[in-house]
Amino acid sequence: MHPPCEIVIKVVLPAFRSLVARRLRDYGMPQTEIAGLLGITQASISFYLSNRRGKSIELLESNPRITELADMAARLLKDGVDDIELERIFCEVCTLVRNSRRTKDLEAFLNNNGKRVKISVDLGEGRDKV
Repeated sequence: MHPPCEIVIKVVLPAFRSLVARRLRDYGMPQTEIAGLLGITQASISFYLSNRRGKSIELLESNPRITELADMAARLLKDGVDDIELERIFCEVCTLVRNSRRTKDLEAFLNNNGKRVKISVDLGEGRDKV
C-alpha cells in the first residue's frame, strides 16, 4: 500500500508539472526558462514535454478544475508572482486528489511502474472524473 502523499508526489505532481510546462511552452518560453520557473532541470522539462515523464497527465487533463489550476499556475509563473499563491494552487490539486474516493486507481498506476492502466478518480460533489 502507498500512502496518499506518496501517490501525489510520484504520480500527480509530475503530471501537474507537465500540464504547467506545456502551458508555459504555449506562451513561447524556451525549455531553460520553464525549467528555471519550475525549479527543475531543462532535461526534466524535455521529458515532460515529450511525455516521457508525467505520463499520468491524462489523469488530470480531463478535470476542468485541475486544468484551470494549471492555467493559473502558468500565468502566475509567467508574470513572476510570489510563491504563496503557487503553493495554494499545488495544495488544491493535492487536496482534490487526496479527497477522491478512487486513490486505489492511482496506486494501481504507481504499482504498474507508470505503465498505462485505466484510471479514473471521482472528485466527488458532481465534479468530473480525472
